[in-house]
Amino acid sequence: MERILEDFIITLRNNGVRISISESIDAANVLKFIGYSQKSILRDSLASVLTKSLDEKIIFYSCFEDFFEVQGMAHNSPDSKEKGSEDKETEIKEPKEKEAKNNNIPIDQKDSALTKLLLSDDMTSREIAIREAARSIDIRSIQYFTQKGRYMARIMNYLGDAALFKDIQRLLKENTAKSTEKAKALQVQEKQLFGAVKAFVEKHFTFFASSSTDKIIEKSLRETSLSKIGIQDLNIMRKIVNKITKRLNSLYSRKRKTARRGQLDFKKTLRENIAYQGVLFNISWKYKKIDRPDIIAVCDISRSVQSYVQFLLLFLYSLSESFARIKTFIFCSNLVEVSNIFDNYPLEEALKIIESGKGLDIIMGSTDYGQAFQDLKKGWLDIITNKTFVLILGDGRNNFADNQSEILTMIYKRCKRLIWLNPESRFLWNSGDSEMKSYLPSCHMAMECNTINHLERVADHILSYR
Repeated sequence: MERILEDFIITLRNNGVRISISESIDAANVLKFIGYSQKSILRDSLASVLTKSLDEKIIFYSCFEDFFEVQGMAHNSPDSKEKGSEDKETEIKEPKEKEAKNNNIPIDQKDSALTKLLLSDDMTSREIAIREAARSIDIRSIQYFTQKGRYMARIMNYLGDAALFKDIQRLLKENTAKSTEKAKALQVQEKQLFGAVKAFVEKHFTFFASSSTDKIIEKSLRETSLSKIGIQDLNIMRKIVNKITKRLNSLYSRKRKTARRGQLDFKKTLRENIAYQGVLFNISWKYKKIDRPDIIAVCDISRSVQSYVQFLLLFLYSLSESFARIKTFIFCSNLVEVSNIFDNYPLEEALKIIESGKGLDIIMGSTDYGQAFQDLKKGWLDIITNKTFVLILGDGRNNFADNQSEILTMIYKRCKRLIWLNPESRFLWNSGDSEMKSYLPSCHMAMECNTINHLERVADHILSYR
């Protein structure tokens, strides 16, 4: 594969386009026929073999324009310029004497190759030299923004910045009108060259290192308490949640599909095909029925816990295709069902309605877990079955009211799993007005849950539990 195509594929992968090895080979074969000379044909041809969805096409066209602009696609045909650059380093070619003029400044034999290039005003050769230097130092290895300065210095060093500096010092020492004028011209050209190198490295950082930066940000946000997530990070957090839920949906939907078909029942297959002298006409399968779980989410939306609720519900409803049913309840001084809001509004809008509490028959007074459990028992106990996962999100702080732990025990006995998610650190669970000590015996699982990683583990546990 040509180096320029390989770099482009790395760029696409870093921006979220999935490209297999076979698709990369197809792209290389396409280039054998069309080359790089016609930009529109190149763009459409590569898009046809490297993208599989509308979203990927949007990413592709954006990356294509940026990438090939930096690669010098504006020049007529990069084919000849790039050919063979992967296998050998190309030295900076000295310009012809008639081209080597910068404001009529003469070039002599003492000048270095970079000095001659800068004085020639040949911008095309300068761009090619920068690209060749970048390939020689393996610009694709850049990973972090702190490495930008190092790669700029390495490119300048490869181009011959040290020799250029010596030329400038020599000319200044000669101290003649012509030598001084030439030295000043070189200083100006050096600044322009450094600016071009800086822009080149910045652009390639976005090509080759954007995924590394995104991974660092994602890792940090995954481990950050949800109560400390700033407004500026909410969009990133939602993308992380969507990425996780997409993986979980894909993983467990495949398992269900395989389970519906079953495993080969070898003994039964042989028995049923005896009449055919061992030829296997009728195949028998061992079927294992796997039911999608029902979810009942009971969420404390008091001020101390509210910031965690939206992420739990975002997680659950993003996984809705993996669940048979989701019933959602919120409570503070009383408990109300809000499942219909998710049925009637888009997910993001539904979360905003619940967060504001407008139009909901909920009393935002002192948190009362006991009253919430009484309301749940009175109105909805019959929907809790041995297929139901009950999720309770709350800190268990009941303001010293009656905790009604016996109702939780009743729910525990009826459901498949009762999981309590507490955003507080475990060592605080029994301090002050916390009732966690009374509630823990009625929980199949209780865990500290205040980060995206915690929510992912909960979702994975529910979907994998059989």
